[in-house]
Amino acid sequence: MGPGAVYLLRFRRFGIRMSLETEIIEYDPPRSFVNRQVAPRGPLRAWEHQHLFLPLGPNRTRMIDRVSYKMPLGILGVLADEIFVRRELENLFAYQHKRTREALAEPPSNKP
Repeated sequence: MGPGAVYLLRFRRFGIRMSLETEIIEYDPPRSFVNRQVAPRGPLRAWEHQHLFLPLGPNRTRMIDRVSYKMPLGILGVLADEIFVRRELENLFAYQHKRTREALAEPPSNKP
């Protein structure tokens, strides 16, 4: 990972295959990084995601996601955002944060 790195994410949403290509445009380890959708490689008109890691003390870090995006399809996109897209994104980030907490809380495996 670093400035200029490009990632292609493929996923299904509502039974529809989608992909999102993003590029790391800012990289400041261990504090933050920002990725932006490579136009037109994504389901949105625009996507920018800032990942922040704030130290809270020994062995404690707060993860913050700041996302800005623009929906395609004019008023239909605005309606879709209000009806389900925003909620889907909130659920996705809540799930990712939960899984990260769980993964970091588990003791390392002693399996060979």
